[in-house]
Amino acid sequence: MIKKISIEEQKNLITIAIVFGGAFLITYLTRPKSLKKTGAKDAGSLEDDKDRQQIAVPAVPDNLSSNPNAENAYMALTAYINAYNDNAPKQVLRDLNNEIASDWGLKVYRKDNSKLAVKDLNDNDVILYNI
Repeated sequence: MIKKISIEEQKNLITIAIVFGGAFLITYLTRPKSLKKTGAKDAGSLEDDKDRQQIAVPAVPDNLSSNPNAENAYMALTAYINAYNDNAPKQVLRDLNNEIASDWGLKVYRKDNSKLAVKDLNDNDVILYNI
């Protein structure tokens, strides 16, 4: 047997539908658009496509323990290369670089198409890595 819905219950259902529908519509309209959807290119030295060339992770240098800053620089370089090789978007690489800068006072830069450099925040090279 089907129960009839009172007018008060109908009003409540309509109110709930309007609230949830409006929230969905606002969420849908204000969501960020991806760069690929708009076709815009992000400025930067690293390409942001899935076919970018992989970078080999450097071997651990023998003199790493003599300089504690070099040890952190090697870990930063390795983390950056691994993220890059996993096709992380540029924004993720920037966020990783910002985290490395806040934790260790280092940044990873692309010097040209053949080198990556790890520098301290005073712009002194700590590691230069030939790709």
